[in-house]
Amino acid sequence: MENFVLYNEIKKTEHSILYKGRRKGTITYLVIKCVDKCLGVYINNMARLMMSMKHENVVEFKEWYETSKHYWLIMELCTGDSLDMVIEQDKCLPESCVRDFAVNIAEGLHYIHSLGVIYADLQPSKIWLNSLGVLKLADFSLSKMEDESFEQVFNSFSTSGNLSRNTDNVYPDLPNYLSNYGNVKYLAPELLNGHQHSKGSDLWALGCIMYHMFSGHPPFTADTYKQLRKKILEDEMPYPQVSSMSSAAVPYLPPSSDAVDLMRGLLRKDEDA
Repeated sequence: MENFVLYNEIKKTEHSILYKGRRKGTITYLVIKCVDKCLGVYINNMARLMMSMKHENVVEFKEWYETSKHYWLIMELCTGDSLDMVIEQDKCLPESCVRDFAVNIAEGLHYIHSLGVIYADLQPSKIWLNSLGVLKLADFSLSKMEDESFEQVFNSFSTSGNLSRNTDNVYPDLPNYLSNYGNVKYLAPELLNGHQHSKGSDLWALGCIMYHMFSGHPPFTADTYKQLRKKILEDEMPYPQVSSMSSAAVPYLPPSSDAVDLMRGLLRKDEDA
């Protein structure tokens, strides 16, 4: 990593730090993500999926390096916040903004689906805004190819030479990761019944995100996982109410009938699942 300069820290989690950085000899700023080796299976999975992706609505993954204790990921810098932070700050968004953001997400999904990739963990915290106000899909660590299961993906890394030399890599009990690790509020009903992720479950998550942008919260919320699972499996989408906590000077209008119909279409339950 001696060829890079690290500037300010953008975000820090238990096992990773995002820095604003720059390759020496260039004037282009980048995101440099430092990740603990314990997440090696996720990093290997993300790298193999993202290295060949080139699309306006997908964060560009440029290169990656491995040191004795960390992975270093070099990616496109998005100077705006993540979508969850935008919603948290504004409480809810006007329909014109929701429409533009939904198009960005849908075009990103259409592109990765054309490559046979399923995002599988779509949620506002994994979608970033660039300086032009364009949303980009990021962090494909829990994504997969359409014809793969998660067990196949992560077991292949744990037994292949593609995994780091570090033998302490850990990953969750994959058959149960949905309830333990996934953000259940954005999961399609069929996933809660044990089915694999699909293009359809990605589109369900898009519907949840649209609803979240309009109302300030996902369509299905509850105090416990058991209650939330029951709502997702059994309840119809409630009508989205514009948040009374909106920071806008003039209250936003409720979503149009076309927007509500679109969300209901995306959140239609698969009766065969």
